[in-house]
Amino acid sequence: MELITSIRKAIDYMEKHLTDNISAQDVADQVYLSPFFLQKGFSLITGYDLGEYIRNRRLHNAALDLKETEDKVIDIALRYCYETSESFSKAFSRFHGVTPTQAREGADVRTFLPLSIKVQVQGGIQMEYKVTTMFQFKVIGFQKEFDYETAYQEIPKFWDEICEKYAANVYAGNEPASPQEKAIIDYCIVHGEVFERRSEIPLPELSNEKVFPVRGKVRAVFDPSMKWQLVEEYGVGSFEEQSDGSLLFEHEYADDEGLISWMLSCRDKVTVIEPESIREKLYEIACDMAKKYERKGKKHGKQSTDGD
Repeated sequence: MELITSIRKAIDYMEKHLTDNISAQDVADQVYLSPFFLQKGFSLITGYDLGEYIRNRRLHNAALDLKETEDKVIDIALRYCYETSESFSKAFSRFHGVTPTQAREGADVRTFLPLSIKVQVQGGIQMEYKVTTMFQFKVIGFQKEFDYETAYQEIPKFWDEICEKYAANVYAGNEPASPQEKAIIDYCIVHGEVFERRSEIPLPELSNEKVFPVRGKVRAVFDPSMKWQLVEEYGVGSFEEQSDGSLLFEHEYADDEGLISWMLSCRDKVTVIEPESIREKLYEIACDMAKKYERKGKKHGKQSTDGD
């Protein structure tokens, strides 16, 4: 709930400063979050990043100013933080599909109203689980700072560089060729110190089957745009890239309702292959929604005909 509150405050701040030259850092400072986590949370909940939201709201308000005032185009452009009328006109045309002049003359424009965040909790899905105490362990870590605006592109590159430099040889099944590679196989390294792995300590059973009872396995094809969300939530080994760029995803799941809710949240970015029971349930939901909107369309069409 704290994230929701922060996003609401961020929206209020952006709405009050649409005519000011604000950045993601400025918005993040107002809600005491890092720009990276605010961007990530805002995008996850709203579907927009901060820059896109500010830009869309400015262009919406600019269209209203064109229709309701006699202000010059350059004045409106400067008001909403565009440096030239040309850059404003290009952005305006991409967003609204018409030029500022056409909008002023009465052409239809796109509406983009302020976001309102509401939380609705329904039902309850009970998952069987147990808390397992893990054994103590230490890890090898590599540290590097990234700019939040390019993090999603740069972090995978950094990961590939580390794997290529320190792990490619041993991951290929070869004998260690350096002290670092030997450490990956035999030891753990922390701040340059080497300590023996305590392999004699019996490890507890921590498989998913023991901690979270598995109901089945889902196979689905995801749009390439979902790649980093899958990497972040399920790991790089959860899918295979196909020749057409799509992502073949396979993973175990614990309950039907949770899986269905997740698939619906992905909208048209995913196609479930199996299990058939999940496909049938998604089909039923889609048909029910189609029927509801089909009835609405027929009703509105009839009213329009009578009015003519």
